[in-house]
Amino acid sequence: MAETWGADVPGSTGCGGDHSGSGHSGRPGMISEQDRAALERLTGKAFEVQFLTLMVEHHEGAVEMARTEQGEGRYGPARAMADDIVTARQAEIREMNGMRAARADPLGRQEVPPVSSGGASCACFSPERAATRSGPVSSDQ
Repeated sequence: MAETWGADVPGSTGCGGDHSGSGHSGRPGMISEQDRAALERLTGKAFEVQFLTLMVEHHEGAVEMARTEQGEGRYGPARAMADDIVTARQAEIREMNGMRAARADPLGRQEVPPVSSGGASCACFSPERAATRSGPVSSDQ
């Protein structure tokens, strides 16, 4: 993308924007088609908990990739963006873990293991999509 702005960017592998292909499953945080299909079969609280679990894992992948850029990147603007990504994704991970905990059964019958505490917005799983499966997704429900 930076090349389209006329910037000289050291070689990169580039993620691209298409997260639908199964070829991405080897990248950090990308869910498999099997996980996506399993999510499609769930409804209600089970859907919400699994959706949030997968989103936390996805955001952890973004943090991992951004940390690689922080440590190995040579293009200043990309390293600065990586700093922003780490900060934002870690905040979102904390928020989603809180939402997951709020949806756990108060009697402990539904095990909701913590997903790391590491979290900007991601269109891979939209809140609108989640809302169609289980009602609005917000931290105050």
